[in-house]
Amino acid sequence: MLVETVNITTNPMDFQLIFRPPGGGGLAIKLSRADLHRVLELLRRYTQEADWALPTQPGWLTTQVTVN
Repeated sequence: MLVETVNITTNPMDFQLIFRPPGGGGLAIKLSRADLHRVLELLRRYTQEADWALPTQPGWLTTQVTVN
């Protein structure tokens, strides 16, 4: 699936990470705060390795977070 956008929805107890392809539909994953940060860090690393020119990340993504 080619992903065009990734959205994050906050819920009282968890987060939902939603991957959307150009034609609609998509995939939603429920994650804890720690797991969301792990996935976002993984995506950040892959985009840097691919040398994609993505916009600057919001501060809350670049803040050092310790997850175990």
